[in-house]
Amino acid sequence: MSSTLALDLIWRRLNRPFNLVHAVPALTGFPAAHVADLVTLHLAVSDEAEALLAGTPRMLRTLASSTTTEIGGSRGDIRGPILWAETLNARANSFGAEDVFVCATPRRDHDISENRALVAALGQVARAGLVLSSESVVHFEPEQVDRIAANAGTARSLLRSPRLAGVTRGRFGTRELHKITIGRRSEEYREAIRMLQRRIEPLRGAELHQLCDHKTIAQHHALVLVMAALQRRGFAVPHFRVVSGELTAGLLCYRNWRHATSSGNHGILVNQVLVDAPDSLTPGSRTRALNDLERRAGGRPFCLVASSEDAEMAVDIALEASSRSRSPAPA
Repeated sequence: MSSTLALDLIWRRLNRPFNLVHAVPALTGFPAAHVADLVTLHLAVSDEAEALLAGTPRMLRTLASSTTTEIGGSRGDIRGPILWAETLNARANSFGAEDVFVCATPRRDHDISENRALVAALGQVARAGLVLSSESVVHFEPEQVDRIAANAGTARSLLRSPRLAGVTRGRFGTRELHKITIGRRSEEYREAIRMLQRRIEPLRGAELHQLCDHKTIAQHHALVLVMAALQRRGFAVPHFRVVSGELTAGLLCYRNWRHATSSGNHGILVNQVLVDAPDSLTPGSRTRALNDLERRAGGRPFCLVASSEDAEMAVDIALEASSRSRSPAPA
């Protein structure tokens, strides 16, 4: 099994919805303080962002609008339906001038949900330009960084379009997004809609692989092997939840080595059996990992897992330990 596949399998089994700021560090060891910047950078170089920037000029040419009225006074000109009550009041306040009119002037209004969605989507891409100095940038290839910078610049330029000048800018909620997704203009604004939908779950499991070191990758591989071994024995493995920096699912619990407890413990718990994986398959690495695991276990059952056979052994030990704990003490 490839390391990318193991991570993606775990990611897909996270119970949704979940908080990225909690889930990403628990799974990869990545600092929680940098997750928001990581998300912003990934969104700016996503396929959805590329499609949005390519489609925005078309959307600007056919920008949806509504018609609204603007109440205004004029002298000598009639610019729409006359509001007679307001007109008479205005004439009374201008010493009876007969050429004063207050009219309800119709005008085109672009400040509607679809255009607010477009502005919000472009703003998501433009925001990446503000975090290019973030520590998260080191996890992107130079070509990706250049593309992020270019996309952020393009988004800023599009946001300066005079046609978007009167569109409200701010947070765009999921309820309003759902409204335009099922609306009659959804196809015209499909690129903006898809960009905002991507924002709901901005990261993919494979994209997190670059955050993981060799030890974390090995732990993910061991975790998936143990999950498979439990399922072969007929045990249901529910979706993972993030609890106090750990991933938990039934008999399983995973703590990334970068978030070891105060006593130094990390790895996988199968019931009460501590499981970990060697960084590599060399004899020396396996020996070092086994010695370290025995020390961390502190007298508890433990097992090193690097293969399906190892995972079966870990489950055997866990079931045996569980059976002993349930057996009545001798009289």
